[in-house]
Amino acid sequence: GFVSVVPPRHIARFFQDYHRHLRAQGVDGVKVDNQATLEGVAAGLGGRVHLMQRYHEALEGAAQTHFAGALINCMSCANEMFYSALASTLTRTSTDFWPNDPASHGLHLHTNAQVGAWFGEFIHPDWDMFQSGHPMGAYHAAGRAVSGAPVYVSDKPEAHDFALLHKLVLADGSVPRADLPGRPTRDCLFHDPTREDVLLKIFSRNGDAGVIGVFNARYDAGNALPPIVGAVRPADVEGLLGKRFAVYAHSTGEMRAMAREDAWEVALLPLTSEVFTVVPILGGFAPIGLADKLNSGGTIASVVRRDGFCDVALRDGGPFVAWCEREPTEASAGGAALPFIYDAA
Repeated sequence: GFVSVVPPRHIARFFQDYHRHLRAQGVDGVKVDNQATLEGVAAGLGGRVHLMQRYHEALEGAAQTHFAGALINCMSCANEMFYSALASTLTRTSTDFWPNDPASHGLHLHTNAQVGAWFGEFIHPDWDMFQSGHPMGAYHAAGRAVSGAPVYVSDKPEAHDFALLHKLVLADGSVPRADLPGRPTRDCLFHDPTREDVLLKIFSRNGDAGVIGVFNARYDAGNALPPIVGAVRPADVEGLLGKRFAVYAHSTGEMRAMAREDAWEVALLPLTSEVFTVVPILGGFAPIGLADKLNSGGTIASVVRRDGFCDVALRDGGPFVAWCEREPTEASAGGAALPFIYDAA
């Protein structure tokens, strides 16, 4: 068969005309699919690298002119695209969310994290959409919470899980995103957690704190696989400073004080997950953040420590959790006293 393609010498004019038309219809951004397929039509046009460079210059120029650069690159996990995305770093880093393919869910998270490890230094991974009301919605939500990526859902009308969505967003609609692309921890980087009995662990940072998503990525149709046992350590978060850390498990609400190499054993059934917040203990205090958000550390706007006090600015209201060496004498917000519960354990 034959495929028609816009010649490189005309591609800039094509994208300018096309995006000008879209903007006139009220469109305010574009997601451009099938980028890596340029390789299949590059013969006789200078090769795949030359063709991608010309196409991407035209695409980014038109998106900048008409949409202030609001561009998502998609179906573009190819070297010639990664190295040609000079002004548009947001890039889908895995295949789609497949609601009817149970074997795809662990692979989805693993692929995104692996691409982030390789190319996250100069492109910003986009982990694609998921469905909050799907049976695997919580699993994918945990992945998005540690991804550092934007969060999208493709829910059908009236099929939202609002309780789950509230764990990912703040009251103003913003997302408490982690600072860096989610990447595999060192102990699972050279394993395949979708085929081996190894937990997939994905880490990121929130300021001077860390977050670790732990996932059982195994699936075997027709077979009931046993849980996979692994361990979480503060040392899993690359570059995290400190000697002692407060580590908080989101699902169970358990908190432990741990040294850098201490291990918290975790056992997860197939396609289940847990999210851990890891905060250095300084002056006997470690703010975890809002416990009702998966990425609790991302809900902290600032921390100011002074003798005997710690001022924590939060990005939203909700149940605040912290590790305290001794019971506080008071807690207040805006000058008003707040009730609190202190667990000596």
